[in-house]
Amino acid sequence: EQVIVLRPRTNPRSEELCAKLRHSMRSVSALYDAEPKIPVYTLFTALASLKKQAGDCTQMQALVKLVEELQATDIEKMKQLKDEGCVTFDYLQHLFVPGAKVVTTRSGIQDMLVGGKVSSTRYGETWCGRFFEVKYEVIKSNGKKFYIDKECVRMPAFGGTKLISQLPIRLLAVDTEAVLTARGRKVAAYSIGHHYLDYGEGG
Repeated sequence: EQVIVLRPRTNPRSEELCAKLRHSMRSVSALYDAEPKIPVYTLFTALASLKKQAGDCTQMQALVKLVEELQATDIEKMKQLKDEGCVTFDYLQHLFVPGAKVVTTRSGIQDMLVGGKVSSTRYGETWCGRFFEVKYEVIKSNGKKFYIDKECVRMPAFGGTKLISQLPIRLLAVDTEAVLTARGRKVAAYSIGHHYLDYGEGG
């Protein structure tokens, strides 16, 4: 795992950089260590915020440039893996980018596919180990109106590569999107208001 080490106690410029990083990445407790070690993947997810905070801080500008270069290298590797239908745990962030259409299986309902759109992703860690979380938006109905709800899928860390087709959430393929769209039209027609169906004789 790639990390960037900061030494604020011996370098005043690093102290300024740490302060800006704490403002941009409040949830990263490692930034309060004596010598913060920041995993590169956490900087990837916070890149947009880092750019806004950079201002005229040369240390921050240099960090942003470094992260962009590392990200470009990672994205190229990700493309190669994706062409082979595989992904590594650290490259999941490049596969599930915000706005991407995804599909997963509804928990408790066998083979029930659910389509959505990625709203955010993050890497996290619990006492069980690291995980990658995908939050996505889905359209639901309460019988009176449609509304957007958020759901999430967590994937525990894995070594090596894994087939994308075996992930619990996947990018939405064209043929699967067609199936979900057709089902969605039926839902739109019958999920609001009262409807009566005639099942025929003996129904």
